[in-house]
Amino acid sequence: MGPKNLTLIGVDGGASKVSGWIVNYSIKDNSYSLSKYHAELPYSAIKDHSDNFQPVSIPDQLSQREQNKISITDAEIKQGNTFIEATAMVIQSLASMAGRNPVLIGIGMPGLKTTDRRGIDVIANGPRMVHYCDKLEKSLNLKDVTLITPVYHIGSDADYCGIGELYAKEGSFRDVDNAYYLGGGTGAADAMILKGKLIPFDSTKKWMAKTWEMKNDLDLSFERYASASGLQYIYSTFANKSVDSLSLERIFPPQIAEKAISGEKAALKTFEDAARYLAILIYERICTLFCGSKNEIKFIHTNRNGFHIHSDVYIYRNFTNHR
Repeated sequence: MGPKNLTLIGVDGGASKVSGWIVNYSIKDNSYSLSKYHAELPYSAIKDHSDNFQPVSIPDQLSQREQNKISITDAEIKQGNTFIEATAMVIQSLASMAGRNPVLIGIGMPGLKTTDRRGIDVIANGPRMVHYCDKLEKSLNLKDVTLITPVYHIGSDADYCGIGELYAKEGSFRDVDNAYYLGGGTGAADAMILKGKLIPFDSTKKWMAKTWEMKNDLDLSFERYASASGLQYIYSTFANKSVDSLSLERIFPPQIAEKAISGEKAALKTFEDAARYLAILIYERICTLFCGSKNEIKFIHTNRNGFHIHSDVYIYRNFTNHR
């Protein structure tokens, strides 16, 4: 089946909404680009979605994962079903735009994936969905969406950022050999290319941590300074306002930036802190790549403390020799 007989759909599942695009592929320069066909849907638009959903604590999630005893709550099942239904509706909408061609789907989602990578068993800002792909495929079948093949796995949204920068027509990794990418949104996404080769952060856990795992001297994750909700939280502490009240007033990072430009002290302090800690984060990345971690950064979970492998040796022996 040739490219003209199928529709390639990329799906980005966030904490509050799901977005999707029909993706175009160019054989000429082996590149991808987003088409004009786009669809998105907030999870809150789905019946039974709970605005007051509280995820199971991360330590409990990690403990259950380590013991291979995942215990999904009824609230997680109910909330997870709204996430999956929203995703199915976005895919259905895009398939309709393409004239109902058989579709090939790629999905990026936050969180740690199940062993078969078709579900999520640890996630910070949402419900665990261990049977995500099974339920999604069932919903798509009921909506008469034809899949060329079952969803192979749920990809890491961070890894997909790197893939996008390397293969997108105007990707910023296309003409460089070594680069680090930090994406900010609901959370922080880390991607890296070394000697022209993408290095998934899941492969670097012995010598380089993800942004969300590391914390600063204020005991806050560095992710706070690279995410929309994190910046809103930081501002709330300086402005002496709750995050809920800021949301009601529609004060988010763009509005906080406007306040900083106008000279408001709380907003200026927010971006001063963000600049300082993101600089520390990037400096740590550079040092780790050059000579290995110096163990100067602390971690959200103490079992991540202590890197002992010099990254320059590790990288060149394990990632770049086969290029």
